[in-house]
Amino acid sequence: MSNIFPDLRQAVHNSPSGIARLVDPDTNEQFVVMSAESYQKRIKHVFEADGTPAAETVDAVMRGDDQHDPFLERYQEEHAGQ
Repeated sequence: MSNIFPDLRQAVHNSPSGIARLVDPDTNEQFVVMSAESYQKRIKHVFEADGTPAAETVDAVMRGDDQHDPFLERYQEEHAGQ
């Protein structure tokens, strides 16, 4: 693990959101830096969110795939008792 530089720590602490946005001047690539505590609080909501909309989308896509699968019926017959 690397140590944080004082100017980067200050940028994170001075940001109202607790997030410092950085740009690599050589590549123009953007980076986001935040405290581990802030990250854990934010990502926690992703895992606690209701997955129903995503599950419904997956089910709909699978139904569409199943309708056009010429081998599905035979596969289901062969594996019906398992």
